[in-house]
Amino acid sequence: AKRDNSPIYEWARKNITLPSSYAISGAFNAKTTPWLIPIFDALQDRAIRQVHMRKGIQVGGTLVSDIFIPWIIVNDPGPIALTMHTDDMMERHAKMRLNPVLEACPPVAALLPRPGPFRTISEIHFGGFSLIMNSANLSDQQSQSIRWKINDEIWHPRWQSVYADAIGRVSAYEAVGTSKVFNVSQAG
Repeated sequence: AKRDNSPIYEWARKNITLPSSYAISGAFNAKTTPWLIPIFDALQDRAIRQVHMRKGIQVGGTLVSDIFIPWIIVNDPGPIALTMHTDDMMERHAKMRLNPVLEACPPVAALLPRPGPFRTISEIHFGGFSLIMNSANLSDQQSQSIRWKINDEIWHPRWQSVYADAIGRVSAYEAVGTSKVFNVSQAG
């Protein structure tokens, strides 16, 4: 499909429906979260290689990721890794939020393989690229080249020993100027 160059939040208004696991479910509307607009703009800016969102609790950091990932899949595909601090957290998030968002997004749903070897709770293979959802441990941050790296709640102590390895996953794409790292963390 042709790349949609409208702002991510405008694309999301037309394509993203949030499941009931979000406090505000239904069609995404940036008017309810205007403080996220500059984050979306930075994520869409090809000149910006890293975006760091330091935020208060429950202000939408992971929501940004859940909207950014389907936007990537449709508009600028490449290997994606979403890393949370524990396997349990990642699995819960995938089941309750991210996978329902992907399934309810018409342009992504058309690309999703059926559950099976190409689509599990923690990996979705779209043919030429994959979405990998993993936890902040050393073995999960090895061997794969990643273009789009999203690290959630990097304040958590588990990140201290693996952050450099996680960021290292984008080095091949960084060398050609196409990588993006999005770090989300509570302030404090």
